[in-house]
Amino acid sequence: MKSPKSPRLTLPISGELRRRINQAAHAEGLRQEIAARARIVQELRLLAAKGAGADAIGAYLDRVERA
Repeated sequence: MKSPKSPRLTLPISGELRRRINQAAHAEGLRQEIAARARIVQELRLLAAKGAGADAIGAYLDRVERA
């Protein structure tokens, strides 16, 4: 059985519009990545301030990687 195709825009769009859509999507992805990094760094600083050892920090990073 064939796999379903991903949805596509039904209207033709210009190369410039496609470029701008891709640029906006890329920028949004970067914003999300920056926010995620900031949350991780904040949590690591909190763990360090509480005197957490390398094992606790490693366990936190393991949880983040699995999420």
